[in-house]
Amino acid sequence: MHFYLVGLIGYPVGWMYIFAPVWRMIFGDTNWLLPSVMYGFGLWLFAIGGITFVAGLPFFLNFTGITWVALVGHVLYGVVMVAVLAIMDRKRGGQ
Repeated sequence: MHFYLVGLIGYPVGWMYIFAPVWRMIFGDTNWLLPSVMYGFGLWLFAIGGITFVAGLPFFLNFTGITWVALVGHVLYGVVMVAVLAIMDRKRGGQ
């Protein structure tokens, strides 16, 4: 259940209200692809590097195969999530 809440609410809110404004403040208005990849990488660091350790699992899951699958998954999630948000923003007029 927490994956749904984090994936559908937490990560998008983190993008819209924390990461994207800070990115724009530092780098200005850029294409969304690079920041979305960086955001996905940051999600991976947080989830696999931090949360798993707090949960009592090995740090970065001992860098086994699932660690790298999770990296690809988190980066893809970041790109797809930001692409969807960009499409939604365009459809409502870019406000």
